[in-house]
Amino acid sequence: MGAGASTNLAWEPSVLGDSAAEIIRQIRSGERTCVEIVQASLDRITLLETSERPLNACVETLAESALEAARTVDDKVKNKRPLGPLEGLPIVVKINVDVKGALTTASTAALKEWRPPSNAPCVSRLIEAGAIIVARANMCELAVGFSGASPVHGLCLNPRNPAINVGGSSSGTAASVAAGIVPCGLGSDTGGSLRGPAALCGVVGFRPSTGRWPSKGVVPVSALRDTPGPIGQSVEDVCLLDAAATSSPLVEAKDVTDLKIGIPRDWLATAPNGCDENALAALDAASAALRKSGALVEDVDGFCAVTETSRDTWPVQVLPVPFENNHNDLQTYIEAHQDALGLDIEALRPLDRMERKLYFASLDDESLKQIARRAHCEKDCVMDLLDSIGTLTVSSIQDKVASPHIRALFDSPKIPQDIIDERLGFAKDPDRPMAKNLTELKRWESEERGRRLAVKDEEIQRVIQEVIDEKTQASQKGVEALEKAYRAFFAEKNIRCLLLPTMPQPPGTINDKGYAAKAFTNEYHWLFHLNEIPVPSITLPTSVVFPGSMIPCSVLLYGLDDAELLGVARTLEDALGGVSDWAVAAFGGRRTLGGAP
Repeated sequence: MGAGASTNLAWEPSVLGDSAAEIIRQIRSGERTCVEIVQASLDRITLLETSERPLNACVETLAESALEAARTVDDKVKNKRPLGPLEGLPIVVKINVDVKGALTTASTAALKEWRPPSNAPCVSRLIEAGAIIVARANMCELAVGFSGASPVHGLCLNPRNPAINVGGSSSGTAASVAAGIVPCGLGSDTGGSLRGPAALCGVVGFRPSTGRWPSKGVVPVSALRDTPGPIGQSVEDVCLLDAAATSSPLVEAKDVTDLKIGIPRDWLATAPNGCDENALAALDAASAALRKSGALVEDVDGFCAVTETSRDTWPVQVLPVPFENNHNDLQTYIEAHQDALGLDIEALRPLDRMERKLYFASLDDESLKQIARRAHCEKDCVMDLLDSIGTLTVSSIQDKVASPHIRALFDSPKIPQDIIDERLGFAKDPDRPMAKNLTELKRWESEERGRRLAVKDEEIQRVIQEVIDEKTQASQKGVEALEKAYRAFFAEKNIRCLLLPTMPQPPGTINDKGYAAKAFTNEYHWLFHLNEIPVPSITLPTSVVFPGSMIPCSVLLYGLDDAELLGVARTLEDALGGVSDWAVAAFGGRRTLGGAP
Protein backbone atom coordinates (compact mmCIF):
# COMPACT_ATOMS: atom_id res chain seq x y z
CA MET A 1 0.00 0.00 0.00
CA GLY A 2 2.98 2.29 -0.10
CA ALA A 3 5.74 3.52 2.12
CA GLY A 4 4.78 4.06 5.73
CA ALA A 5 1.40 2.32 5.47
CA SER A 6 0.33 -0.21 8.09
CA THR A 7 0.36 -3.80 6.82
CA ASN A 8 -1.83 -5.43 9.47
CA LEU A 9 -5.17 -3.70 8.96
CA ALA A 10 -8.10 -6.09 8.69
CA TRP A 11 -9.62 -4.02 5.89
CA GLU A 12 -6.68 -3.88 3.46
CA PRO A 13 -6.63 -3.56 0.54
CA SER A 14 -9.30 -0.91 0.05
CA VAL A 15 -10.89 -0.85 -3.38
CA LEU A 16 -14.08 0.52 -4.87
CA GLY A 17 -17.43 -1.22 -4.82
CA ASP A 18 -20.22 -1.15 -7.39
CA SER A 19 -21.10 2.26 -8.80
CA ALA A 20 -24.29 4.05 -7.82
CA ALA A 21 -25.77 3.47 -11.26
CA GLU A 22 -24.96 -0.25 -11.05
CA ILE A 23 -26.55 -0.60 -7.61
CA ILE A 24 -29.70 1.16 -8.78
CA ARG A 25 -29.81 -1.14 -11.84
CA GLN A 26 -29.41 -4.25 -9.68
CA ILE A 27 -32.28 -3.20 -7.43
CA ARG A 28 -34.58 -2.33 -10.31
CA SER A 29 -33.87 -5.58 -12.13
CA GLY A 30 -34.31 -7.70 -9.02
CA GLU A 31 -30.79 -9.03 -9.40
CA ARG A 32 -30.13 -8.12 -5.78
CA THR A 33 -32.49 -7.01 -3.05
CA CYS A 34 -32.09 -3.62 -1.47
CA VAL A 35 -31.81 -5.30 1.93
CA GLU A 36 -28.82 -7.29 0.66
CA ILE A 37 -27.14 -4.15 -0.64
CA VAL A 38 -27.76 -2.08 2.50
CA GLN A 39 -26.70 -4.96 4.74
CA ALA A 40 -23.49 -5.25 2.73
CA SER A 41 -22.77 -1.55 3.42
CA LEU A 42 -23.47 -2.06 7.10
CA ASP A 43 -21.23 -5.14 7.19
CA ARG A 44 -18.47 -3.16 5.53
CA ILE A 45 -18.83 -0.46 8.21
CA THR A 46 -18.59 -3.11 10.92
CA LEU A 47 -15.42 -4.53 9.39
CA LEU A 48 -13.80 -1.12 9.01
CA GLU A 49 -14.88 0.45 12.28
CA THR A 50 -14.37 -2.48 14.69
CA SER A 51 -10.92 -3.58 13.54
CA GLU A 52 -7.85 -3.09 15.71
CA ARG A 53 -7.20 0.18 13.90
CA PRO A 54 -10.59 1.53 12.80
CA LEU A 55 -11.00 3.68 9.72
CA ASN A 56 -13.16 6.07 11.78
CA ALA A 57 -15.06 7.34 8.74
CA CYS A 58 -18.55 6.43 9.96
CA VAL A 59 -19.21 7.75 13.47
CA GLU A 60 -22.90 6.81 13.75
CA THR A 61 -24.46 3.86 11.95
CA LEU A 62 -28.18 4.10 11.15
CA ALA A 63 -28.74 0.37 10.70
CA GLU A 64 -32.32 0.13 11.93
CA SER A 65 -33.74 2.96 9.82
CA ALA A 66 -31.62 1.97 6.79
CA LEU A 67 -32.84 -1.65 6.80
CA GLU A 68 -36.43 -0.53 7.31
CA ALA A 69 -36.13 1.76 4.29
CA ALA A 70 -34.52 -1.08 2.30
CA ARG A 71 -37.43 -3.39 3.05
CA THR A 72 -39.80 -0.70 1.80
CA VAL A 73 -37.81 -0.47 -1.44
CA ASP A 74 -37.93 -4.23 -1.94
CA ASP A 75 -41.69 -4.14 -1.42
CA LYS A 76 -41.95 -1.42 -4.10
CA VAL A 77 -39.91 -3.50 -6.53
CA LYS A 78 -41.93 -6.66 -5.79
CA ASN A 79 -45.24 -4.88 -6.32
CA LYS A 80 -43.98 -2.89 -9.34
CA ARG A 81 -44.65 0.46 -7.71
CA PRO A 82 -42.92 3.63 -9.01
CA LEU A 83 -39.29 3.97 -8.00
CA GLY A 84 -37.31 7.16 -7.44
CA PRO A 85 -34.15 7.89 -9.43
CA LEU A 86 -31.97 6.92 -6.43
CA GLU A 87 -34.24 4.18 -5.10
CA GLY A 88 -32.36 1.99 -2.65
CA LEU A 89 -28.97 3.70 -3.05
CA PRO A 90 -26.96 3.62 0.21
CA ILE A 91 -25.18 6.88 1.05
CA VAL A 92 -23.41 8.52 4.00
CA VAL A 93 -24.00 12.10 5.12
CA LYS A 94 -21.44 14.38 6.75
CA ILE A 95 -22.23 14.98 10.39
CA ASN A 96 -22.71 18.75 10.00
CA VAL A 97 -25.75 18.27 7.76
CA ASP A 98 -29.10 17.87 9.55
CA VAL A 99 -30.56 14.37 9.42
CA LYS A 100 -33.77 13.90 11.39
CA GLY A 101 -33.15 12.05 14.65
CA ALA A 102 -29.49 11.41 13.90
CA LEU A 103 -26.46 13.01 15.48
CA THR A 104 -25.46 16.36 13.95
CA THR A 105 -22.39 17.13 16.03
CA ALA A 106 -20.36 19.09 13.47
CA SER A 107 -17.51 17.47 15.42
CA THR A 108 -17.72 20.03 18.20
CA ALA A 109 -18.35 19.26 21.87
CA ALA A 110 -21.33 21.58 22.42
CA LEU A 111 -23.30 19.74 19.71
CA LYS A 112 -22.24 16.18 20.55
CA GLU A 113 -25.79 15.21 21.61
CA TRP A 114 -27.68 17.34 19.04
CA ARG A 115 -30.27 15.38 17.06
CA PRO A 116 -32.32 17.76 14.86
CA PRO A 117 -36.05 17.07 14.49
CA SER A 118 -35.96 17.67 10.73
CA ASN A 119 -33.80 17.02 7.67
CA ALA A 120 -31.78 19.63 5.82
CA PRO A 121 -33.56 20.34 2.49
CA CYS A 122 -30.71 18.76 0.50
CA VAL A 123 -31.08 15.58 2.57
CA SER A 124 -34.86 15.59 2.11
CA ARG A 125 -34.43 15.77 -1.65
CA LEU A 126 -32.05 12.81 -1.71
CA ILE A 127 -34.36 10.76 0.53
CA GLU A 128 -37.37 11.67 -1.61
CA ALA A 129 -35.41 10.41 -4.63
CA GLY A 130 -34.93 7.08 -2.84
CA ALA A 131 -31.48 7.34 -1.24
CA ILE A 132 -30.94 5.50 2.07
CA ILE A 133 -28.62 6.99 4.69
CA VAL A 134 -26.59 4.21 6.30
CA ALA A 135 -24.23 6.31 8.43
CA ARG A 136 -23.07 9.73 9.55
CA ALA A 137 -19.60 10.64 8.32
CA ASN A 138 -16.70 12.06 10.33
CA MET A 139 -15.33 15.56 9.77
CA CYS A 140 -13.04 18.26 11.17
CA GLU A 141 -14.38 20.46 13.95
CA LEU A 142 -17.03 22.86 12.62
CA ALA A 143 -15.84 22.04 9.08
CA VAL A 144 -12.58 23.92 9.57
CA GLY A 145 -9.40 21.95 8.92
CA PHE A 146 -7.15 20.28 6.39
CA SER A 147 -6.84 16.87 8.06
CA GLY A 148 -9.24 14.20 9.32
CA ALA A 149 -8.85 15.15 12.98
CA SER A 150 -12.01 15.52 15.08
CA PRO A 151 -11.94 16.37 18.81
CA VAL A 152 -15.27 14.56 19.22
CA HIS A 153 -14.95 11.52 16.96
CA GLY A 154 -11.20 11.04 16.59
CA LEU A 155 -8.92 10.86 13.56
CA CYS A 156 -10.37 9.61 10.26
CA LEU A 157 -7.84 7.57 8.28
CA ASN A 158 -7.24 7.49 4.55
CA PRO A 159 -8.36 4.06 3.24
CA ARG A 160 -5.95 4.34 0.30
CA ASN A 161 -3.01 4.63 2.66
CA PRO A 162 -3.58 5.11 6.42
CA ALA A 163 -0.24 6.92 6.73
CA ILE A 164 -1.38 9.70 4.39
CA ASN A 165 -3.50 12.73 5.28
CA VAL A 166 -7.17 12.09 4.47
CA GLY A 167 -7.94 15.81 4.16
CA GLY A 168 -10.76 17.86 5.58
CA SER A 169 -13.28 18.70 6.32
CA SER A 170 -15.46 16.10 4.54
CA SER A 171 -13.01 13.41 5.63
CA GLY A 172 -15.49 10.68 6.50
CA THR A 173 -17.54 11.01 3.32
CA ALA A 174 -14.47 10.70 1.07
CA ALA A 175 -13.05 7.83 3.13
CA SER A 176 -16.39 5.98 3.09
CA VAL A 177 -16.55 6.17 -0.69
CA ALA A 178 -12.91 5.20 -1.20
CA ALA A 179 -13.26 2.31 1.25
CA GLY A 180 -16.21 0.84 -0.63
CA ILE A 181 -18.82 1.44 2.08
CA VAL A 182 -21.00 3.41 -0.32
CA PRO A 183 -20.52 4.60 -3.90
CA CYS A 184 -21.29 8.20 -3.03
CA GLY A 185 -22.21 10.50 -0.19
CA LEU A 186 -22.93 14.02 0.97
CA GLY A 187 -20.40 16.51 2.31
CA SER A 188 -19.92 20.26 2.33
CA ASP A 189 -17.34 22.67 0.96
CA THR A 190 -16.27 26.10 2.22
CA GLY A 191 -12.66 26.25 1.07
CA GLY A 192 -11.95 22.87 -0.51
CA SER A 193 -13.70 20.55 1.96
CA LEU A 194 -15.26 18.35 -0.72
CA ARG A 195 -12.47 18.42 -3.27
CA GLY A 196 -9.47 18.08 -0.93
CA PRO A 197 -10.52 14.84 0.79
CA ALA A 198 -11.82 13.43 -2.50
CA ALA A 199 -8.45 14.00 -4.20
CA LEU A 200 -6.54 12.58 -1.25
CA CYS A 201 -8.71 9.45 -1.31
CA GLY A 202 -8.61 9.09 -5.11
CA VAL A 203 -12.32 9.72 -5.73
CA VAL A 204 -14.45 12.50 -7.23
CA GLY A 205 -15.45 15.66 -5.35
CA PHE A 206 -17.78 18.27 -6.82
CA ARG A 207 -18.27 21.78 -5.42
CA PRO A 208 -21.52 23.10 -6.91
CA SER A 209 -21.96 26.79 -7.53
CA THR A 210 -23.17 28.36 -4.28
CA GLY A 211 -26.95 28.42 -4.37
CA ARG A 212 -27.31 25.40 -6.64
CA TRP A 213 -27.78 23.11 -3.64
CA PRO A 214 -29.90 24.37 -0.70
CA SER A 215 -27.60 25.12 2.24
CA LYS A 216 -30.22 25.46 4.97
CA GLY A 217 -29.81 22.86 7.69
CA VAL A 218 -26.03 22.69 7.39
CA VAL A 219 -24.07 23.87 10.44
CA PRO A 220 -22.34 26.87 8.85
CA VAL A 221 -18.83 28.22 8.69
CA SER A 222 -19.57 30.96 6.18
CA ALA A 223 -22.94 31.69 4.59
CA LEU A 224 -21.01 33.34 1.75
CA ARG A 225 -18.83 30.35 0.89
CA ASP A 226 -20.61 27.24 2.25
CA THR A 227 -22.33 24.71 0.02
CA PRO A 228 -23.32 21.09 0.47
CA GLY A 229 -22.27 18.80 -2.36
CA PRO A 230 -21.44 15.24 -3.40
CA ILE A 231 -18.43 12.95 -3.33
CA GLY A 232 -18.52 9.81 -5.46
CA GLN A 233 -16.32 7.11 -6.84
CA SER A 234 -17.10 8.36 -10.36
CA VAL A 235 -18.37 11.52 -12.00
CA GLU A 236 -21.58 9.68 -12.91
CA ASP A 237 -22.20 8.92 -9.23
CA VAL A 238 -21.76 12.61 -8.40
CA CYS A 239 -24.13 13.55 -11.24
CA LEU A 240 -26.82 11.23 -9.86
CA LEU A 241 -26.79 12.99 -6.49
CA ASP A 242 -26.59 16.43 -8.10
CA ALA A 243 -29.62 15.74 -10.29
CA ALA A 244 -31.69 14.61 -7.29
CA ALA A 245 -30.60 17.48 -5.04
CA THR A 246 -31.30 20.14 -7.66
CA SER A 247 -34.32 18.56 -9.40
CA SER A 248 -32.33 18.76 -12.64
CA PRO A 249 -31.91 16.29 -15.52
CA LEU A 250 -29.07 13.81 -15.11
CA VAL A 251 -25.96 15.25 -16.78
CA GLU A 252 -24.50 13.02 -19.49
CA ALA A 253 -21.02 13.13 -21.02
CA LYS A 254 -20.62 16.28 -23.11
CA ASP A 255 -19.44 16.49 -26.69
CA VAL A 256 -16.33 18.62 -26.26
CA THR A 257 -15.48 19.01 -29.92
CA ASP A 258 -13.83 22.44 -30.36
CA LEU A 259 -14.54 23.29 -26.72
CA LYS A 260 -11.63 25.41 -25.50
CA ILE A 261 -10.09 24.57 -22.13
CA GLY A 262 -7.34 26.68 -20.57
CA ILE A 263 -4.36 25.67 -18.44
CA PRO A 264 -3.59 28.71 -16.24
CA ARG A 265 0.21 28.56 -16.35
CA ASP A 266 0.75 31.67 -14.25
CA TRP A 267 -1.49 30.26 -11.51
CA LEU A 268 0.41 26.95 -11.64
CA ALA A 269 3.61 28.91 -11.11
CA THR A 270 2.34 30.11 -7.70
CA ALA A 271 2.82 26.66 -6.13
CA PRO A 272 5.28 27.38 -3.27
CA ASN A 273 7.48 24.36 -4.04
CA GLY A 274 6.73 24.03 -7.73
CA CYS A 275 4.82 21.20 -9.38
CA ASP A 276 5.84 17.58 -8.86
CA GLU A 277 6.55 15.65 -12.07
CA ASN A 278 3.69 13.24 -11.32
CA ALA A 279 1.21 16.07 -10.83
CA LEU A 280 2.31 17.45 -14.21
CA ALA A 281 2.05 13.97 -15.73
CA ALA A 282 -1.56 13.78 -14.55
CA LEU A 283 -2.20 17.19 -16.11
CA ASP A 284 -0.63 16.01 -19.36
CA ALA A 285 -2.72 12.82 -19.32
CA ALA A 286 -5.93 14.79 -18.81
CA SER A 287 -4.97 17.29 -21.51
CA ALA A 288 -4.23 14.49 -23.98
CA ALA A 289 -7.51 12.72 -23.14
CA LEU A 290 -9.51 15.90 -23.72
CA ARG A 291 -7.69 16.66 -26.99
CA LYS A 292 -8.38 13.10 -28.14
CA SER A 293 -12.05 13.78 -27.43
CA GLY A 294 -11.97 16.87 -29.64
CA ALA A 295 -11.37 19.64 -27.12
CA LEU A 296 -8.89 22.47 -27.64
CA VAL A 297 -6.58 22.57 -24.62
CA GLU A 298 -4.30 25.62 -24.54
CA ASP A 299 -2.15 27.53 -22.08
CA VAL A 300 -3.62 30.79 -20.78
CA ASP A 301 -2.00 33.51 -18.69
CA GLY A 302 -3.29 36.31 -16.53
CA PHE A 303 -5.47 34.30 -14.15
CA CYS A 304 -3.47 35.26 -11.05
CA ALA A 305 -4.74 38.80 -11.45
CA VAL A 306 -8.30 37.47 -11.43
CA THR A 307 -7.80 35.61 -8.14
CA GLU A 308 -6.58 38.81 -6.47
CA THR A 309 -9.32 41.08 -7.81
CA SER A 310 -10.86 41.72 -4.39
CA ARG A 311 -7.69 41.46 -2.31
CA ASP A 312 -8.43 44.74 -0.55
CA THR A 313 -11.43 43.06 1.13
CA TRP A 314 -9.28 40.27 2.67
CA PRO A 315 -8.82 40.97 6.41
CA VAL A 316 -5.74 38.73 6.31
CA GLN A 317 -3.78 39.51 3.17
CA VAL A 318 -2.32 35.99 2.77
CA LEU A 319 -5.77 34.40 3.14
CA PRO A 320 -8.04 34.80 0.08
CA VAL A 321 -11.23 35.27 2.11
CA PRO A 322 -13.25 38.51 2.27
CA PHE A 323 -14.70 40.04 5.43
CA GLU A 324 -17.57 37.91 6.73
CA ASN A 325 -19.65 37.57 9.89
CA ASN A 326 -19.24 33.91 10.86
CA HIS A 327 -20.76 34.59 14.29
CA ASN A 328 -23.99 35.77 12.70
CA ASP A 329 -24.05 32.80 10.29
CA LEU A 330 -23.83 30.27 13.14
CA GLN A 331 -26.39 32.21 15.17
CA THR A 332 -28.78 32.07 12.22
CA TYR A 333 -28.54 28.25 12.13
CA ILE A 334 -29.21 27.98 15.89
CA GLU A 335 -32.11 30.42 15.87
CA ALA A 336 -33.72 28.79 12.83
CA HIS A 337 -34.07 25.59 14.87
CA GLN A 338 -35.29 27.50 17.93
CA ASP A 339 -37.85 29.36 15.81
CA ALA A 340 -39.04 26.07 14.27
CA LEU A 341 -39.96 24.94 17.80
CA GLY A 342 -42.01 28.10 18.30
CA LEU A 343 -39.60 29.67 20.80
CA ASP A 344 -39.48 33.45 21.24
CA ILE A 345 -36.05 34.28 19.78
CA GLU A 346 -36.04 37.92 20.92
CA ALA A 347 -36.89 36.88 24.48
CA LEU A 348 -34.19 34.20 24.51
CA ARG A 349 -31.30 36.29 23.17
CA PRO A 350 -30.41 38.15 26.39
CA LEU A 351 -30.66 34.99 28.54
CA ASP A 352 -27.68 32.83 29.37
CA ARG A 353 -27.79 29.02 29.40
CA MET A 354 -28.90 28.68 33.03
CA GLU A 355 -31.59 31.34 32.67
CA ARG A 356 -32.92 29.54 29.62
CA LYS A 357 -33.00 26.21 31.48
CA LEU A 358 -35.03 27.82 34.27
CA TYR A 359 -37.39 29.37 31.74
CA PHE A 360 -37.95 26.05 29.97
CA ALA A 361 -38.54 24.31 33.30
CA SER A 362 -41.44 26.72 33.93
CA LEU A 363 -43.28 25.87 30.69
CA ASP A 364 -46.78 24.51 31.18
CA ASP A 365 -48.10 21.25 29.77
CA GLU A 366 -49.81 22.85 26.78
CA SER A 367 -46.62 24.66 25.74
CA LEU A 368 -44.69 21.40 25.88
CA LYS A 369 -47.33 19.71 23.72
CA GLN A 370 -47.12 22.49 21.13
CA ILE A 371 -43.34 22.13 20.94
CA ALA A 372 -43.71 18.35 20.63
CA ARG A 373 -46.08 18.79 17.69
CA ARG A 374 -43.69 21.15 15.97
CA ALA A 375 -40.75 18.80 16.54
CA HIS A 376 -42.75 15.68 15.60
CA CYS A 377 -41.68 14.01 18.82
CA GLU A 378 -43.20 12.71 22.06
CA LYS A 379 -43.84 15.24 24.85
CA ASP A 380 -41.40 13.34 27.08
CA CYS A 381 -38.58 14.19 24.64
CA VAL A 382 -39.19 17.93 24.60
CA MET A 383 -37.03 18.87 27.60
CA ASP A 384 -34.04 17.00 26.17
CA LEU A 385 -34.59 18.80 22.86
CA LEU A 386 -34.81 22.18 24.56
CA ASP A 387 -31.69 21.43 26.56
CA SER A 388 -29.72 20.60 23.39
CA ILE A 389 -30.87 23.40 21.08
CA GLY A 390 -33.01 25.82 23.11
CA THR A 391 -30.17 26.67 25.49
CA LEU A 392 -27.59 26.88 22.72
CA THR A 393 -25.84 30.11 21.78
CA VAL A 394 -22.80 30.85 19.66
CA SER A 395 -20.87 31.62 22.82
CA SER A 396 -21.79 28.30 24.42
CA ILE A 397 -20.50 26.51 21.30
CA GLN A 398 -17.30 28.57 21.32
CA ASP A 399 -16.68 27.81 24.99
CA LYS A 400 -16.22 24.13 24.14
CA VAL A 401 -14.37 24.47 20.83
CA ALA A 402 -11.05 22.64 21.06
CA SER A 403 -9.07 24.88 18.69
CA PRO A 404 -8.37 28.53 19.66
CA HIS A 405 -8.19 29.40 15.96
CA ILE A 406 -11.62 27.93 15.26
CA ARG A 407 -13.06 29.48 18.41
CA ALA A 408 -11.88 32.93 17.32
CA LEU A 409 -13.34 32.41 13.84
CA PHE A 410 -16.83 32.66 15.32
CA ASP A 411 -16.24 35.80 17.39
CA SER A 412 -18.43 38.77 16.62
CA PRO A 413 -16.60 41.07 14.20
CA LYS A 414 -14.17 43.26 16.11
CA ILE A 415 -14.06 46.94 15.17
CA PRO A 416 -10.88 48.82 16.20
CA GLN A 417 -11.49 51.27 19.05
CA ASP A 418 -9.99 54.19 17.13
CA ILE A 419 -12.64 53.74 14.40
CA ILE A 420 -15.41 53.71 17.02
CA ASP A 421 -13.93 56.79 18.69
CA GLU A 422 -13.78 58.64 15.40
CA ARG A 423 -17.43 57.86 14.60
CA LEU A 424 -18.44 59.02 18.06
CA GLY A 425 -16.42 62.23 17.80
CA PHE A 426 -13.66 61.09 20.13
CA ALA A 427 -10.83 61.17 17.63
CA LYS A 428 -7.49 62.61 18.75
CA ASP A 429 -8.28 66.17 19.79
CA PRO A 430 -5.90 68.79 18.31
CA ASP A 431 -6.79 71.05 21.26
CA ARG A 432 -5.62 68.48 23.82
CA PRO A 433 -3.48 70.40 26.38
CA MET A 434 0.22 69.70 26.55
CA ALA A 435 1.45 67.64 29.49
CA LYS A 436 3.29 70.66 30.97
CA ASN A 437 -0.03 72.20 31.97
CA LEU A 438 -1.09 69.37 34.31
CA THR A 439 -4.10 71.15 35.78
CA GLU A 440 -5.58 71.88 32.39
CA LEU A 441 -4.72 68.37 31.14
CA LYS A 442 -6.46 66.70 34.08
CA ARG A 443 -9.52 68.88 33.61
CA TRP A 444 -9.61 68.00 29.89
CA GLU A 445 -9.26 64.27 30.59
CA SER A 446 -12.04 64.43 33.17
CA GLU A 447 -14.33 66.15 30.72
CA GLU A 448 -13.35 63.61 28.06
CA ARG A 449 -14.26 60.72 30.37
CA GLY A 450 -17.55 62.41 31.10
CA ARG A 451 -18.34 62.78 27.42
CA ARG A 452 -17.56 59.08 26.87
CA LEU A 453 -19.69 57.98 29.82
CA ALA A 454 -22.58 60.03 28.47
CA VAL A 455 -22.63 57.98 25.29
CA LYS A 456 -25.23 55.27 25.68
CA ASP A 457 -24.33 51.66 24.94
CA GLU A 458 -27.03 51.61 22.27
CA GLU A 459 -25.19 54.38 20.42
CA ILE A 460 -21.91 52.48 20.59
CA GLN A 461 -23.60 49.34 19.27
CA ARG A 462 -25.22 51.40 16.51
CA VAL A 463 -21.80 52.64 15.41
CA ILE A 464 -20.32 49.14 15.54
CA GLN A 465 -23.17 47.75 13.43
CA GLU A 466 -22.79 50.65 11.01
CA VAL A 467 -19.13 49.78 10.45
CA ILE A 468 -19.95 46.05 10.11
CA ASP A 469 -22.60 46.88 7.52
CA GLU A 470 -20.12 49.00 5.58
CA LYS A 471 -17.52 46.21 5.63
CA THR A 472 -20.17 43.71 4.54
CA GLN A 473 -21.21 45.94 1.64
CA ALA A 474 -17.58 46.41 0.61
CA SER A 475 -17.09 42.65 0.80
CA GLN A 476 -20.14 42.08 -1.40
CA LYS A 477 -18.87 44.58 -3.95
CA GLY A 478 -15.55 42.75 -3.92
CA VAL A 479 -17.30 39.45 -4.54
CA GLU A 480 -19.22 40.99 -7.44
CA ALA A 481 -15.98 42.38 -8.88
CA LEU A 482 -14.26 38.99 -8.54
CA GLU A 483 -17.09 37.18 -10.31
CA LYS A 484 -17.10 39.80 -13.06
CA ALA A 485 -13.33 39.45 -13.52
CA TYR A 486 -13.59 35.63 -13.55
CA ARG A 487 -16.28 35.58 -16.22
CA ALA A 488 -14.54 38.31 -18.22
CA PHE A 489 -11.32 36.25 -18.23
CA PHE A 490 -13.17 33.21 -19.58
CA ALA A 491 -14.83 35.35 -22.24
CA GLU A 492 -11.58 37.08 -23.23
CA LYS A 493 -9.72 33.77 -23.57
CA ASN A 494 -12.77 32.11 -25.15
CA ILE A 495 -12.54 29.19 -22.72
CA ARG A 496 -15.23 27.23 -20.90
CA CYS A 497 -13.07 25.51 -18.29
CA LEU A 498 -9.74 25.76 -16.50
CA LEU A 499 -7.67 22.59 -16.04
CA LEU A 500 -4.83 22.11 -13.54
CA PRO A 501 -3.51 19.53 -11.05
CA THR A 502 -5.53 19.34 -7.85
CA MET A 503 -2.38 19.48 -5.74
CA PRO A 504 1.15 20.47 -6.81
CA GLN A 505 3.14 18.09 -4.60
CA PRO A 506 2.66 14.61 -3.06
CA PRO A 507 0.33 14.62 -0.05
CA GLY A 508 1.70 14.70 3.47
CA THR A 509 1.63 12.08 6.19
CA ILE A 510 -0.49 12.15 9.33
CA ASN A 511 2.58 12.00 11.60
CA ASP A 512 4.15 15.11 10.04
CA LYS A 513 3.97 17.62 12.91
CA GLY A 514 2.19 20.78 11.91
CA TYR A 515 1.09 19.29 8.61
CA ALA A 516 -2.37 20.88 8.73
CA ALA A 517 -0.75 24.26 8.05
CA LYS A 518 1.46 22.80 5.33
CA ALA A 519 -1.59 21.29 3.62
CA PHE A 520 -2.88 24.80 3.00
CA THR A 521 0.05 25.41 0.64
CA ASN A 522 -0.21 22.02 -1.09
CA GLU A 523 -3.44 20.00 -1.06
CA TYR A 524 -5.52 23.18 -0.79
CA HIS A 525 -3.34 25.63 -2.68
CA TRP A 526 -5.74 25.92 -5.64
CA LEU A 527 -8.90 25.02 -3.70
CA PHE A 528 -9.08 27.89 -1.23
CA HIS A 529 -9.62 30.56 -3.89
CA LEU A 530 -12.85 31.61 -5.65
CA ASN A 531 -15.23 30.00 -3.15
CA GLU A 532 -17.09 33.26 -2.53
CA ILE A 533 -18.37 33.43 -6.12
CA PRO A 534 -21.02 31.11 -7.64
CA VAL A 535 -18.88 28.98 -9.95
CA PRO A 536 -18.47 25.18 -9.99
CA SER A 537 -15.32 23.11 -9.48
CA ILE A 538 -14.61 19.37 -9.60
CA THR A 539 -11.66 17.08 -8.90
CA LEU A 540 -11.24 13.61 -10.38
CA PRO A 541 -8.40 11.08 -10.27
CA THR A 542 -6.17 9.94 -13.12
CA SER A 543 -4.23 6.68 -13.49
CA VAL A 544 -1.02 8.52 -12.52
CA VAL A 545 -0.08 7.99 -8.88
CA PHE A 546 2.32 9.60 -6.45
CA PRO A 547 5.02 6.93 -5.94
CA GLY A 548 5.37 5.67 -2.39
CA SER A 549 1.96 6.76 -1.18
CA MET A 550 0.13 5.34 -4.22
CA ILE A 551 -2.41 8.16 -3.96
CA PRO A 552 -3.81 8.93 -7.43
CA CYS A 553 -2.80 12.27 -8.93
CA SER A 554 -6.05 14.14 -9.51
CA VAL A 555 -6.89 17.01 -11.80
CA LEU A 556 -9.06 20.01 -11.04
CA LEU A 557 -11.57 21.75 -13.28
CA TYR A 558 -13.12 25.18 -12.77
CA GLY A 559 -16.00 26.26 -14.98
CA LEU A 560 -18.86 28.64 -15.64
CA ASP A 561 -21.90 26.37 -15.62
CA ASP A 562 -22.48 23.37 -13.35
CA ALA A 563 -24.11 21.08 -15.88
CA GLU A 564 -21.51 21.91 -18.52
CA LEU A 565 -18.62 21.29 -16.12
CA LEU A 566 -20.08 17.96 -15.00
CA GLY A 567 -20.54 16.96 -18.65
CA VAL A 568 -16.91 17.83 -19.45
CA ALA A 569 -15.78 15.87 -16.36
CA ARG A 570 -17.77 12.81 -17.48
CA THR A 571 -16.17 13.01 -20.91
CA LEU A 572 -12.71 13.39 -19.38
CA GLU A 573 -13.23 10.43 -17.05
CA ASP A 574 -14.37 8.25 -19.94
CA ALA A 575 -11.43 9.40 -22.07
CA LEU A 576 -9.02 8.56 -19.26
CA GLY A 577 -10.34 5.00 -19.31
CA GLY A 578 -13.04 5.20 -16.68
CA VAL A 579 -12.85 4.70 -12.96
CA SER A 580 -12.19 0.95 -13.19
CA ASP A 581 -8.91 1.33 -15.09
CA TRP A 582 -7.17 3.49 -12.51
CA ALA A 583 -8.66 1.42 -9.68
CA VAL A 584 -7.08 -1.70 -11.18
CA ALA A 585 -3.80 0.09 -11.83
CA ALA A 586 -3.50 1.58 -8.36
CA PHE A 587 -5.32 -0.80 -6.05
CA GLY A 588 -5.84 -4.12 -7.75
CA GLY A 589 -9.45 -3.97 -8.85
CA ARG A 590 -13.02 -3.59 -7.68
CA ARG A 591 -15.24 -5.68 -5.48
CA THR A 592 -18.92 -6.23 -4.91
CA LEU A 593 -20.27 -3.75 -2.37
CA GLY A 594 -19.67 -5.14 1.09
CA GLY A 595 -17.88 -8.23 -0.17
CA ALA A 596 -14.31 -9.32 0.19
CA PRO A 597 -11.59 -7.53 -1.81
